[in-house]
Amino acid sequence: MANEVATQTASCRHICKMGVAMPGPRPIDRLLQVRDAVESLAAAGLMPADLAEWFIEGIDEFLNEAASGLDLARALGLSKRGGCAWRHEEALRQRNGIIRDLHEQYYSSQPLPDAIKAIHLLAIRYQAASARRDAAKAEADLVADGRRRLIAAALRTGRPFPGPKQLRTILRNPMAD
Repeated sequence: MANEVATQTASCRHICKMGVAMPGPRPIDRLLQVRDAVESLAAAGLMPADLAEWFIEGIDEFLNEAASGLDLARALGLSKRGGCAWRHEEALRQRNGIIRDLHEQYYSSQPLPDAIKAIHLLAIRYQAASARRDAAKAEADLVADGRRRLIAAALRTGRPFPGPKQLRTILRNPMAD
C-alpha cells in the first residue's frame, strides 16, 4: 500500500489549489506544447506565418497576463472585455444571416415594414405551436415549409428570435453583425 502511494505521488506533476495532487502534465505544459507545435508547423511551411504569429502572440500574452485575470479567448482576440463571448457573436451572425435569407427568399417583394411584421408573426406562431416538437427532430425531418424551416434554423443557433425593432436593424444593415 505504501509503495502504491509513493508511486502515485511520484507520478503527480502539480498540486491544485486544494492541495490535492493531480496526475499528468500541468496545463501550462500543455499550453507550451501547443505553442511549440504552432512554431514547428509555421517553420515547416504547414501553417501561414501570420496565423502562427497571431497564435503565438496570444499564448504569450495569456502566459504573461493570466494572473491578472486575462483568459485565453481574450488573449487571442476572440472576445472583448465587456463584450459577448465569441461563440455568442458567431451564433448571432448565423441567426441574422438566416433571417436575411428568409427575408430574401420569401418577403423581398414586400415593403420592409410589412415583411418585418410577417416574419415576426411567423416566428411567434412557430415558437408557440411547433418549436418544442421540432427541437428534438433532425433538420431533415422538419416541416417542408421553407419559411418555417428557416425559423427553426434561426432558433437552433441558440439565440432568441429578435423582435420587430431588432428585425428592422438586421434587415436594414446587412453588415451590422
